[in-house]
Amino acid sequence: MLWVVLAAMALAAIALLGVPLVVARRGAQVPRAALDVALFRDQLTELERERDQGEIGDAEAVAAKREIERRLLAAGRALDATAPAAPRPPNRGARLRLLAVLASVMIPAAFLVYVAIGTPQAPAFLKMVAQMRAQDAERRAELSHLVSLVEERLAAAPDDGQGWALLASAKLRLGKMDDARTALAKARQFLPPSQAAEAVARFAQTLADVSEGHAVSPIRQYAMEAVELDPANGRGHMLLALLAMQANDADGARKEWSEIVDRLPPDSPFVAQAKSALKMLDHPPDRPAQ
Repeated sequence: MLWVVLAAMALAAIALLGVPLVVARRGAQVPRAALDVALFRDQLTELERERDQGEIGDAEAVAAKREIERRLLAAGRALDATAPAAPRPPNRGARLRLLAVLASVMIPAAFLVYVAIGTPQAPAFLKMVAQMRAQDAERRAELSHLVSLVEERLAAAPDDGQGWALLASAKLRLGKMDDARTALAKARQFLPPSQAAEAVARFAQTLADVSEGHAVSPIRQYAMEAVELDPANGRGHMLLALLAMQANDADGARKEWSEIVDRLPPDSPFVAQAKSALKMLDHPPDRPAQ
């Protein structure tokens, strides 16, 4: 499709340049003497009208008429002297050949310039973007179907806290923030503290994903809420540690990772991640241990 558009643009440019070559110019500039002749003739007509209406006397009219006729004769001689020779008929064949040469040069030149400094991979890029959009639309359709199934289940079992937690994250991914918050509040209402903390922490992690980490304040708010509900919630502490590192707060990150190591079972995957992070914090790669 892009190449069709580019070809049409090239043809339009050639047409704009070629029409003046093919179509003969008309309406040459009128000489000044011809304008004078027309003016003096109008003056003679006006003089006759004024004499007929009695606005000017006969003697004055005769004198004025002679002067105007003298000027009219002079303008006529000047017009005859400046009359151009008969125009030569345009050589249409030569102009068409010139247009063909321009077209044969401009189109390859435009293509070479585009390949050199343009974006020849644009069609492939546009195709990739179209595929990504199609995949995103397919994912959103699947998520919307999942939401409808969960809502049907919750209509039959409105006290299903895990269902409300799942619905909260799904609504958030669909961009329905108000519905997501309402579902999260329902999850907190029906889940015990530790499970409610995990639901809130997962909600914060989903928010970090969909906002690409830019919604810092609400992410921190939900992560703090998770660790308040359950001080041993590893996901909440991990999110707070990452936010601290993003803010160049190494001490704050160390505190959250230490909380994970102290509060969670040793076999928790969050403990392994926290220990690795603490090790890198104490001994960064560019500063090896002594």
